[in-house]
Amino acid sequence: MGSHDTTDEAARIQAEVIRRMGPNRRLELALQMSETVRDLARARLRALHPHLAAAEIQDLLLFELYGFRRNP
Repeated sequence: MGSHDTTDEAARIQAEVIRRMGPNRRLELALQMSETVRDLARARLRALHPHLAAAEIQDLLLFELYGFRRNP
C-alpha cells in the first residue's frame, strides 16, 4: 500500500478491520484521530511559542488549520 512505516500485510489487515466497523464506529475513530492531530499541533505550537497563552495558541492553530483569524 506504499506506507513507509507499515508492512503491506499490516496495512491490509488494518483496512479489513476498518471495513468491518460500523459507520458510527468509523466516525468515532476518525474524530479521535482528528483530535489527536490537533493535540499534536497544539503541542508543537506551545514548544515553538512557550510565551503564548492558551488562547493565543488556539488562535495560531485555527490560522494554521483553516486560515481563520478570530476578531480581537
